Amino acid sequence: MKLYIIFRIITGIFGAIRNMFVGIINIFIETYNKEKRKQIDYINRGVIERKNSSIEDLLNQDSEVKNTVISGKSTHCRNEFITKIAKKSRSIGIPVILIHENNLDIEASILQEVGDDVIVISEQNPIYDPFYHLKHSDITELMCNTASHQYDIQKESFESYVEVMCDYLLCQKKQITFDNMCSFPHMTFVDDIDTFVESGRITQSQANVLKTKITMGQSEKNKVISLLNNWYKQCKNIINKKNISTGTNVIEAAINKSVLCIDIGSNSKDLFINDLVSQIQICSYKKIKIVLIVDDLDLSENEKLVIAEIKKDALITNAEIFENTKDKLQSNQAVDVTLVSKLVTGF
Repeated sequence: MKLYIIFRIITGIFGAIRNMFVGIINIFIETYNKEKRKQIDYINRGVIERKNSSIEDLLNQDSEVKNTVISGKSTHCRNEFITKIAKKSRSIGIPVILIHENNLDIEASILQEVGDDVIVISEQNPIYDPFYHLKHSDITELMCNTASHQYDIQKESFESYVEVMCDYLLCQKKQITFDNMCSFPHMTFVDDIDTFVESGRITQSQANVLKTKITMGQSEKNKVISLLNNWYKQCKNIINKKNISTGTNVIEAAINKSVLCIDIGSNSKDLFINDLVSQIQICSYKKIKIVLIVDDLDLSENEKLVIAEIKKDALITNAEIFENTKDKLQSNQAVDVTLVSKLVTGF
């Protein structure tokens, strides 16, 4: 009996040792497979991983900034990298758009390093106007894209109503600004069209065209009003209301090859973020090359920002800290990260 017990104990010990070695081997195999899958994924997506590189090394290795994910390290270190990216891009004539959430340090750093070409949009400098210097077609496109799926718009009818609003403001000899569009007299403007004909501002034929567009867009009127009201609420503290000649937006800054810093205030402002990303898309359609920097925003919270996911030719710093980047961007987890995207003809 004692021999049997001893035999069982020895067998158990050897079994435990065997299981331990099998477990260790499985861990090595799993780690190897994980690294192999990551390398294959990086190769498929054209990702270049550069660990333990200085900021100067990363910037000097490429003539232009590629799509970049900056993670880990301190906020100061990330801010320094962003500032140098902005400075370098501006020096070779590429405009920079920085979207951030209350990062006053990065604003101050870019202002100091880049200088006069920096435009800051914030509560302290409310000069934002998404419609500034835009054509009718760009305004309707911007509004449709900003509305996105949540408003379930009928595009043709929606655009007809927006075009009438733009035409009406011009008949009143007013500029098409975001503030004017948000305070539009929806209840009375139809009656004013006949007055414009009587005063000679427009012909009867032009009035008939406007009335036809009103009829076509009537079904989307409430959606237009709701969109503008909610959009305005999300960015009212930075909207240009005083001097219409000082307004600006992403497209205007890109055309002028400026460095634009936009403080969105809160990552929850979905319409405002939709607006910014939609303007970036319009820049892309117009073949305007820009560098987009998205600093420390939760990409999973906004459908438009998801398209800024890691692209080919991306440069990842501190990749060991950020090894599950792609999965996190597609999940509901918050991601502490800065994205830098070089845009030429699209995302």
